[in-house]
Amino acid sequence: MAKLKVEESKEQVTMAELLEQETYSPKPLVRGQVVEGRVISVSRSEILVDIGSKAEGVIAGKEMETEEGLADNLQAGDTVLVYIIQPENENGQASLSLKRASGERRWRELQEKFEKGTIIEVQPIEQNRGGLIVDYLGIRGFVPSSHLSFSPSCAFGKKIKTKIIELDQKANRFVLSEKEVTNAEMKRKKEQMISTLKEGQVLPGKVTGAMPFGVFVELPGGVEGLVHISELAWERVYAPSDLYKVGDQVNVLVLDVDPEEKKINLSIKQLTQDPWQKAGEKYLPGKEVKGKIAKATPYGVFVRLEQGIDGLVHASKIPHNTTLEVGQEVNCIVESISAEARRLGLKLSDE
Repeated sequence: MAKLKVEESKEQVTMAELLEQETYSPKPLVRGQVVEGRVISVSRSEILVDIGSKAEGVIAGKEMETEEGLADNLQAGDTVLVYIIQPENENGQASLSLKRASGERRWRELQEKFEKGTIIEVQPIEQNRGGLIVDYLGIRGFVPSSHLSFSPSCAFGKKIKTKIIELDQKANRFVLSEKEVTNAEMKRKKEQMISTLKEGQVLPGKVTGAMPFGVFVELPGGVEGLVHISELAWERVYAPSDLYKVGDQVNVLVLDVDPEEKKINLSIKQLTQDPWQKAGEKYLPGKEVKGKIAKATPYGVFVRLEQGIDGLVHASKIPHNTTLEVGQEVNCIVESISAEARRLGLKLSDE
């Protein structure tokens, strides 16, 4: 019985040893394989690398040369990717290459930049119908036209900043976007600009859109603000597009800024004097006035007496069979006025 136990113990030890030997047995190397190794030593003529085989690998001659001068910066203990030129040379060492492993290093570098959203510079080398073919340290990529903020024909002769949006080494797919970088930069500049705006500032701007509710104005720095229809002019505004067109240069007053919502409210009318401030003295009841019809409604017509002041001729004050049209000049008499309420009642004169 004791003898049997000894034999079982020997068998267990032998099996453990076998397992250990199998675990630490050198991995077979294949020509053309790219593997990761640890630098043992570096000299001017060669680099010795531990790649897990029975003998170290050696990088020598032109195989040390890379575009980025990688060999010049390697030190003992560094991890590096190498290409297997020959699994075993006449000295029993594996012949390795830094140069031929460059492609794999580039793809791994790109994968890291893709995951981190890092901006990379690429060199345009060709244009086709879909966009730009570009180069990144020897790897060709593609920037679709929809991801360019400019015409593809304007890209040559300079590097452009991009972000990777698709990456698949097996499919050799490397797609980038210049517009994502540009948009992010514009967003950053806009946020910076918005943070500097203060209530009461007067700024130059350019009309970028006229909507039924107001006009959008681009301010210095590329940020847009809204001039609400009520802030366009002191007079009643019926259609903002009647006053301003896209491209018009205007001065605006900053009313308020909401940094979180990225909203800027502006005014044009408050840069001019409110004509209603003196209207009570100027348009006394009974005074004869002349103006042009600005708008016709079912309840009457509005007559513009001056910029900023419209008076209403109520429908009940318009004789039957009298035709009044927008733009027509009419003579009126002031019936009532309330400067505080900004209301002025008129009737047509007999003349």
